[in-house]
Amino acid sequence: MQETSTTTVVSKYTSLSDWKEENPDAYRAAKRKKLLEELCRMFGWVFQRKGVWTKENCIEDAKKYVTRLEWQRAPGAGYFTAQQNGWLNECCAHMGIGRTNSVVYLTLEMCKADALKYLSPYRWQKRSIRAYQTAHDNNWLDECCAHMRGRNKPGGYWTLETCKADALKFSTLKEWREGSTKAYESAKKRRWLNECTAHMPRRRTKNKTEV
Repeated sequence: MQETSTTTVVSKYTSLSDWKEENPDAYRAAKRKKLLEELCRMFGWVFQRKGVWTKENCIEDAKKYVTRLEWQRAPGAGYFTAQQNGWLNECCAHMGIGRTNSVVYLTLEMCKADALKYLSPYRWQKRSIRAYQTAHDNNWLDECCAHMRGRNKPGGYWTLETCKADALKFSTLKEWREGSTKAYESAKKRRWLNECTAHMPRRRTKNKTEV
Protein backbone atom coordinates (compact mmCIF):
# COMPACT_ATOMS: atom_id res chain seq x y z
CA MET A 1 0.00 0.00 0.00
CA GLN A 2 2.77 2.41 0.82
CA GLU A 3 4.52 1.88 -2.53
CA THR A 4 1.27 2.52 -4.41
CA SER A 5 0.75 5.75 -2.50
CA THR A 6 4.28 6.88 -3.35
CA THR A 7 3.67 6.18 -7.04
CA THR A 8 0.50 8.31 -7.03
CA VAL A 9 2.36 11.28 -5.54
CA VAL A 10 5.33 10.98 -7.87
CA SER A 11 3.09 10.95 -10.96
CA LYS A 12 2.18 14.59 -10.32
CA TYR A 13 5.76 15.78 -10.86
CA THR A 14 7.99 16.16 -13.91
CA SER A 15 11.31 15.22 -12.31
CA LEU A 16 12.77 13.47 -9.30
CA SER A 17 14.16 16.75 -7.96
CA ASP A 18 10.71 18.40 -8.05
CA TRP A 19 9.21 15.51 -6.11
CA LYS A 20 12.08 15.60 -3.62
CA GLU A 21 11.55 19.30 -2.89
CA GLU A 22 7.78 19.00 -2.47
CA ASN A 23 7.76 15.68 -0.58
CA PRO A 24 11.08 15.19 1.23
CA ASP A 25 9.67 12.57 3.64
CA ALA A 26 8.28 10.42 0.80
CA TYR A 27 11.56 10.82 -1.08
CA ARG A 28 13.59 9.64 1.90
CA ALA A 29 11.26 6.66 2.38
CA ALA A 30 11.66 5.66 -1.27
CA LYS A 31 15.41 6.11 -1.02
CA ARG A 32 15.60 3.83 2.04
CA LYS A 33 13.69 1.16 0.15
CA LYS A 34 15.94 1.68 -2.90
CA LEU A 35 12.96 2.53 -5.10
CA LEU A 36 14.30 5.73 -6.67
CA GLU A 37 15.79 4.18 -9.78
CA GLU A 38 12.67 2.11 -10.38
CA LEU A 39 10.42 5.16 -10.00
CA CYS A 40 12.58 7.12 -12.43
CA ARG A 41 12.24 4.38 -15.02
CA MET A 42 8.50 4.26 -14.47
CA PHE A 43 7.98 7.99 -15.03
CA GLY A 44 10.75 8.69 -17.47
CA TRP A 45 12.82 10.79 -15.10
CA VAL A 46 16.61 10.99 -15.18
CA PHE A 47 18.23 9.05 -12.36
CA GLN A 48 21.66 10.43 -11.54
CA ARG A 49 23.90 8.46 -9.23
CA LYS A 50 25.89 10.68 -6.91
CA GLY A 51 28.94 12.08 -8.63
CA VAL A 52 28.10 10.59 -12.05
CA TRP A 53 27.28 12.74 -15.10
CA THR A 54 26.08 10.77 -18.11
CA LYS A 55 25.05 12.27 -21.43
CA GLU A 56 21.40 11.85 -20.41
CA ASN A 57 22.05 13.69 -17.14
CA CYS A 58 23.72 16.54 -19.00
CA ILE A 59 20.88 16.85 -21.52
CA GLU A 60 18.33 16.94 -18.70
CA ASP A 61 20.37 19.52 -16.79
CA ALA A 62 20.75 21.72 -19.88
CA LYS A 63 16.96 21.89 -20.30
CA LYS A 64 16.81 24.17 -17.25
CA TYR A 65 18.55 26.95 -19.19
CA VAL A 66 17.89 28.98 -22.33
CA THR A 67 21.47 29.96 -23.25
CA ARG A 68 24.85 28.23 -23.08
CA LEU A 69 26.24 31.08 -21.02
CA GLU A 70 23.46 30.69 -18.45
CA TRP A 71 24.16 26.95 -18.20
CA GLN A 72 27.93 27.52 -18.00
CA ARG A 73 27.50 29.91 -15.05
CA ALA A 74 25.07 27.63 -13.20
CA PRO A 75 26.20 25.48 -10.25
CA GLY A 76 27.07 21.89 -11.00
CA ALA A 77 29.38 20.18 -13.48
CA GLY A 78 26.86 19.48 -16.24
CA TYR A 79 28.13 22.06 -18.71
CA PHE A 80 31.81 21.23 -18.28
CA THR A 81 31.18 17.48 -18.42
CA ALA A 82 29.31 17.95 -21.71
CA GLN A 83 32.10 20.16 -23.02
CA GLN A 84 34.81 17.64 -22.14
CA ASN A 85 32.90 14.77 -23.77
CA GLY A 86 31.86 16.62 -26.93
CA TRP A 87 28.14 16.61 -26.01
CA LEU A 88 27.56 20.38 -25.99
CA ASN A 89 25.77 20.67 -29.33
CA GLU A 90 23.44 17.81 -28.47
CA CYS A 91 22.76 19.10 -24.97
CA CYS A 92 22.16 22.66 -26.19
CA ALA A 93 20.04 21.79 -29.23
CA HIS A 94 16.93 23.34 -27.62
CA MET A 95 18.77 26.63 -27.08
CA GLY A 96 19.03 27.39 -30.78
CA ILE A 97 22.47 29.02 -30.53
CA GLY A 98 25.92 28.05 -31.72
CA ARG A 99 28.22 30.14 -29.53
CA THR A 100 28.47 30.64 -25.81
CA ASN A 101 28.20 34.43 -26.08
CA SER A 102 25.27 34.48 -28.52
CA VAL A 103 22.26 36.57 -27.48
CA VAL A 104 18.78 35.06 -27.54
CA TYR A 105 15.69 37.23 -27.19
CA LEU A 106 12.94 35.27 -25.50
CA THR A 107 9.42 35.31 -26.89
CA LEU A 108 6.20 34.71 -25.00
CA GLU A 109 6.04 31.16 -26.36
CA MET A 110 9.63 30.46 -25.24
CA CYS A 111 8.86 31.76 -21.73
CA LYS A 112 5.67 29.69 -21.52
CA ALA A 113 7.55 26.57 -22.60
CA ASP A 114 10.25 27.22 -20.00
CA ALA A 115 7.67 27.85 -17.26
CA LEU A 116 6.05 24.47 -17.91
CA LYS A 117 9.09 22.82 -16.30
CA TYR A 118 8.17 24.25 -12.89
CA LEU A 119 5.31 23.85 -10.42
CA SER A 120 5.34 27.29 -8.80
CA PRO A 121 6.34 30.87 -9.71
CA TYR A 122 8.88 30.85 -6.90
CA ARG A 123 10.67 27.76 -8.25
CA TRP A 124 10.64 29.19 -11.78
CA GLN A 125 12.17 32.46 -10.59
CA LYS A 126 14.78 30.59 -8.55
CA ARG A 127 15.86 28.16 -11.27
CA SER A 128 15.37 30.10 -14.51
CA ILE A 129 15.79 33.76 -13.67
CA ARG A 130 16.26 35.02 -17.23
CA ALA A 131 13.03 33.52 -18.58
CA TYR A 132 11.14 34.57 -15.45
CA GLN A 133 12.47 38.13 -15.62
CA THR A 134 11.61 38.42 -19.31
CA ALA A 135 8.04 37.33 -18.54
CA HIS A 136 7.89 39.76 -15.62
CA ASP A 137 9.15 42.70 -17.68
CA ASN A 138 6.62 42.00 -20.43
CA ASN A 139 3.66 41.37 -18.08
CA TRP A 140 3.44 37.72 -19.19
CA LEU A 141 3.57 36.17 -15.72
CA ASP A 142 -0.12 35.35 -15.41
CA GLU A 143 -0.15 33.65 -18.79
CA CYS A 144 3.11 31.78 -18.21
CA CYS A 145 2.17 30.66 -14.69
CA ALA A 146 -1.43 29.65 -15.45
CA HIS A 147 -0.62 25.91 -15.06
CA MET A 148 1.13 26.29 -11.71
CA ARG A 149 -0.49 25.02 -8.52
CA GLY A 150 1.11 27.32 -6.00
CA ARG A 151 -0.67 30.55 -5.10
CA ASN A 152 2.38 32.12 -3.51
CA LYS A 153 3.98 34.67 -5.81
CA PRO A 154 7.72 35.41 -5.78
CA GLY A 155 9.12 38.74 -4.64
CA GLY A 156 8.42 41.58 -7.04
CA TYR A 157 5.42 39.86 -8.66
CA TRP A 158 2.81 42.40 -7.57
CA THR A 159 3.49 45.42 -9.75
CA LEU A 160 0.87 48.02 -10.68
CA GLU A 161 0.10 46.12 -13.87
CA THR A 162 -0.29 42.71 -12.20
CA CYS A 163 -2.45 44.24 -9.44
CA LYS A 164 -4.70 45.91 -12.03
CA ALA A 165 -4.99 42.68 -14.00
CA ASP A 166 -5.82 40.75 -10.82
CA ALA A 167 -8.43 43.31 -9.72
CA LEU A 168 -10.26 42.92 -13.03
CA LYS A 169 -11.25 39.41 -11.91
CA PHE A 170 -13.50 40.94 -9.22
CA SER A 171 -16.49 43.26 -9.33
CA THR A 172 -16.21 44.92 -5.89
CA LEU A 173 -13.46 45.98 -3.53
CA LYS A 174 -14.73 43.54 -0.89
CA GLU A 175 -14.56 40.62 -3.32
CA TRP A 176 -11.02 41.53 -4.29
CA ARG A 177 -9.89 42.02 -0.69
CA GLU A 178 -11.28 38.63 0.35
CA GLY A 179 -10.46 36.74 -2.83
CA SER A 180 -6.92 37.96 -3.50
CA THR A 181 -5.52 39.35 -0.27
CA LYS A 182 -1.90 39.69 -1.33
CA ALA A 183 -2.74 41.64 -4.49
CA TYR A 184 -5.11 43.90 -2.56
CA GLU A 185 -2.61 44.55 0.23
CA SER A 186 0.15 45.30 -2.27
CA ALA A 187 -2.06 47.82 -4.06
CA LYS A 188 -3.17 49.37 -0.79
CA LYS A 189 0.38 49.67 0.51
CA ARG A 190 1.52 51.42 -2.68
CA ARG A 191 -1.60 53.60 -2.96
CA TRP A 192 -2.76 52.02 -6.21
CA LEU A 193 -6.28 51.18 -5.04
CA ASN A 194 -8.07 53.90 -6.99
CA GLU A 195 -6.31 52.99 -10.21
CA CYS A 196 -6.76 49.25 -9.75
CA THR A 197 -10.45 49.51 -8.87
CA ALA A 198 -11.48 52.06 -11.49
CA HIS A 199 -13.79 49.48 -13.10
CA MET A 200 -15.63 48.80 -9.84
CA PRO A 201 -18.91 50.58 -8.97
CA ARG A 202 -18.63 53.39 -6.44
CA ARG A 203 -20.97 54.00 -3.51
CA ARG A 204 -21.50 57.46 -2.12
CA THR A 205 -21.23 58.44 1.54
CA LYS A 206 -21.98 61.83 3.07
CA ASN A 207 -18.41 63.05 2.67
CA LYS A 208 -16.87 61.11 -0.17
CA THR A 209 -17.24 58.51 -2.86
CA GLU A 210 -15.96 55.03 -2.03
CA VAL A 211 -15.48 51.78 -3.89
